[in-house]
Amino acid sequence: MHALLLLAVGLGAAAFLLGWYRQTCIFWTAFGAWNVPSAWNSTLFRFFTWALSTACSLAFAGLIANWIAAEVNDWLGRFSFGILLVSRWMLSSMVAVSRAQAKLEKIENENATHAPNPEVDARPRVDTIKATELEQPESPSKFDLPSLQDRESFLDLMYELGAKAVYEPEDIYTWLTELGIACEKTQNGLVLFNKIQIVVHEPEFGTAGIWPTDIVSATIAYYGYDIHSRMSGRGFYHKDLIGQLAKKWGIQKEYP
Repeated sequence: MHALLLLAVGLGAAAFLLGWYRQTCIFWTAFGAWNVPSAWNSTLFRFFTWALSTACSLAFAGLIANWIAAEVNDWLGRFSFGILLVSRWMLSSMVAVSRAQAKLEKIENENATHAPNPEVDARPRVDTIKATELEQPESPSKFDLPSLQDRESFLDLMYELGAKAVYEPEDIYTWLTELGIACEKTQNGLVLFNKIQIVVHEPEFGTAGIWPTDIVSATIAYYGYDIHSRMSGRGFYHKDLIGQLAKKWGIQKEYP
């Protein structure tokens, strides 16, 4: 019986952690899509974590309820099964949401008070970009800039893709070409603006592809903008670059 109780505790801890992770991802999906883990974009992964969390929760509640029924009271044991399931779910949700909300508020406060220092580049340009002839970039004429609508569409696309997942070069090529951006496919990635090579990169999960942040950084480099970010975290860094580029392009839109 003691072994079963230990097993129940272990299953309960696993269910709590899985539930915490899932609720955290759900929170960021709703309030900060740029910070959603790349694995969460997979339907199979979401189903697997849900199934595992549910199985662990049911086993945990069943074992504890069975012990209560045998050692204390049969009716109380049956009643405790549902209470344990609901309690496990509520505990995971409350902890996940409270911690994620606190982190989001901290980020928003830092963004509100952060004053960029143009003399300090605390984070180097993404190392998967291989630039040529960009040390002294030529300033494109105003006619080289896409239309305001295309600029906004480009930033919307980069924001939607986020910074936690990579995408097939074929897909990136199609999306950028539709926006009128000079883009050429290569064996290892893409060449943007006939100047900047962007190579595929290995993600945390899945196959190799192109980081959307590389596209944003390449665009900033091509136009010769002095845009840097000291934000930590892939999602925060990506969003900050998009926000600064939007201001450069005169787009009155927030990318939270």
